[in-house]
Amino acid sequence: EPYLREQLEPYNLERYQAIVLGCTHFIYFRKHFRNVVGPRIDLIDGNLGTVRRLAAAINEAGLRPGGRGDITFFESGERVTEPDKLVRFYRLLKAADEACE
Repeated sequence: EPYLREQLEPYNLERYQAIVLGCTHFIYFRKHFRNVVGPRIDLIDGNLGTVRRLAAAINEAGLRPGGRGDITFFESGERVTEPDKLVRFYRLLKAADEACE
């Protein structure tokens, strides 16, 4: 949060009604943005639109399987198999899911 405060300090936040979180990974920091800007400013992200577009692309390609499916993590194009990294990635996924609630 100190970093966010420093980066936003030049802006008069009283003049803003919303901030667009322009990268999909910003949801990991949503709580920190909220703590810095307060409840008055809307935080907007495009993640729902990204997910909807992905779902449409999967359907269009006929790839939508039944059931819950599986999760495979990749890092720099390589499948992640190391247990420590998998635990970290699942924690990040859980944090992202909670941030969207």
